[in-house]
Amino acid sequence: MNSLAADRGLGVRFALPWRRRSGVMRGVDEFNRMATARSLARALDEDELVVHYLPKAELPGGKVRSAEALLRWQHPKRGLLAPAEFIAQAEQSGVIGPLTLAVIDKALGQAASWRHLGMEIGVDVNVGARNLQLGFPEEVRTLTEKWKMDPRVLGLELSEGGLAAGDADATTVLAELANTGVRLSIDDFGTSASSLDRLRHMPLREIKIDRSFIAGVSRDESDRTLVRSIVDMTHSFGFKIVAEGVEDQEVWDTVSQLGCDFAQGYFLTRPLPAEEFVEWMRSRAAAAA
Repeated sequence: MNSLAADRGLGVRFALPWRRRSGVMRGVDEFNRMATARSLARALDEDELVVHYLPKAELPGGKVRSAEALLRWQHPKRGLLAPAEFIAQAEQSGVIGPLTLAVIDKALGQAASWRHLGMEIGVDVNVGARNLQLGFPEEVRTLTEKWKMDPRVLGLELSEGGLAAGDADATTVLAELANTGVRLSIDDFGTSASSLDRLRHMPLREIKIDRSFIAGVSRDESDRTLVRSIVDMTHSFGFKIVAEGVEDQEVWDTVSQLGCDFAQGYFLTRPLPAEEFVEWMRSRAAAAA
């Protein structure tokens, strides 16, 4: 018992100050979450959100087929922020819907710009489970029409964990998205307990194997066996396979030998702003000539 409190007959135990601190911290967390949500809404209006692009290349030749659009926030005071610093707050506050549509809009606009430069490159955007709401497919269709792009230019990457819940609306939304013509893929495959049997009945085109399974394939036989098994099984379902997190030539060669269709990772390049991405593509083309 707190001696001062006991002397005053309050009967206050040590646990009470802890509870007060806990309540205060929850209040601080809530305040910070709401402040971030308000700032994100302002960032959308002020066009502070920027997109960097990470190429996805064919194996074994290395032809770039698409680029993953990775969101950054050019915060006026804190500088360039990675998604880990604000996406959770966006999901909790409901800002994630307009945020995702803004990224799709920017990515499609960039694909249109690349097309004018003679670069036929698709764009891939991460989509969370909270985005899979009725009406989302029509919003996506509107954006592809706005930029006069074939819907197949756009790929939507869905988290494996987000699809594991089996939400009926999400299943309907996936079917409607597939009907628009956009490409659907599962991101970070292997990090959740979803059923591959269930995934094969979804309108997916691609499975992206998580980097945690890819990093050791050039030196660890058990990793190679696991990746080979995933590739063989998912190919039998008609999926294309992407190896994520390819960071050196040995891993590139190994995932190619194991049958992966595409690779993505820092072996190609780090994520680049759109202008630098164009220069990287030109340099790559010149080197191959």
